[in-house]
Amino acid sequence: MSRYVADQVAREQNRALPYYYLSFASEPATTPEGLARDFYTTLNRTLFPFEQTERGRSYDGHAALSYDAALVMITATAYLRETSANIPVTPGAVWREITAIHTSRPDESQTNKYIEGVTGTIDYGGDIARHVPEAKPISVLRVEGGEVDRALHGFCGMAAGRTSDRWCPADS
Repeated sequence: MSRYVADQVAREQNRALPYYYLSFASEPATTPEGLARDFYTTLNRTLFPFEQTERGRSYDGHAALSYDAALVMITATAYLRETSANIPVTPGAVWREITAIHTSRPDESQTNKYIEGVTGTIDYGGDIARHVPEAKPISVLRVEGGEVDRALHGFCGMAAGRTSDRWCPADS
């Protein structure tokens, strides 16, 4: 489905049927700050010029999701170095440390906290068996007549400037 939303030519060839699309990386709801500001400024100006069309950037969000994935790996590796310098940096050690990206208590001295990524809040909840972030932001977009309606038609998850809709399922 992403190829029909992200690719302007494919979208315009399929104009007859309007549809909704779930996106894991939509535009920020507020003016981006910090890492998000740097990411979107770079993305829109120089990072991926091939994603730019006459009408704007691609809607697939792959660049933002990749950026957040790299940020998770870098953060987990930094946490490993800070808390267990004698443990070698291996895939298993970094995997285990990813679960430390969370906030389980309101404590300013807590080292391991959630990340406010460019696609929204990244919080693994401290559960070693958890393989995906809690309340990963998901936006519902509508495509009609080959055009993406930039207004959100639904939102679930945690992200700065947005609240989950009532119909969103509980995170499990």
